[in-house]
Amino acid sequence: MNALLVHGIFDTGEVFKAPLERMGPDAARFHRVDLAPADGSTSLVELAHQLRDRVTALCAELAVPRLDLVAFSMGGLVGRYYLQRLGGCEQIARFVTISSPLRGTMLAYSGRGPAFGEMRPGSAFLRDLDRDWSETAQCVQVLNLWTPFDLVVWPGANGCLPGARNLRLNVLRHRWMLEDPRTWRAVLAALAEPV
Repeated sequence: MNALLVHGIFDTGEVFKAPLERMGPDAARFHRVDLAPADGSTSLVELAHQLRDRVTALCAELAVPRLDLVAFSMGGLVGRYYLQRLGGCEQIARFVTISSPLRGTMLAYSGRGPAFGEMRPGSAFLRDLDRDWSETAQCVQVLNLWTPFDLVVWPGANGCLPGARNLRLNVLRHRWMLEDPRTWRAVLAALAEPV
């Protein structure tokens, strides 16, 4: 199945270029999206609408009913909102997050703008998503990859969600999660599982 890669804050889809180059033939099934602006100045809700539009267009372009979604950092919250509030369960079979602040991050207190407020632990945005997360976890296969050493998603365990598979990788930095071969082995294994 084809997969769409969703980047995090202050990034574009180019953040996946190096991991894809190392992936070999498996890389052909991955597509990227550029969400803008990805600097925290707009709501994650707006970015989730962009993601929905890209998924819809890519499904039509590839003539497939569903895709897999692999999201890094803030992209995991964008993907989560899309799944839970914009009908994403209809178009997504598997959802894999990599170092995503799924329960918020203390680092978000250092930024200004709507997305920073939404990424703070206990925000209204996160409380809303938590209300019915268990229903979403039943309609799509979920794997969250996290590291306890993450200083961007802090504390690191905020990259985990109840009712989902949460895989701890002992990687020393947030961004290194994209470079670590164990991350991509876990991603490819998750995407190979039957739906």
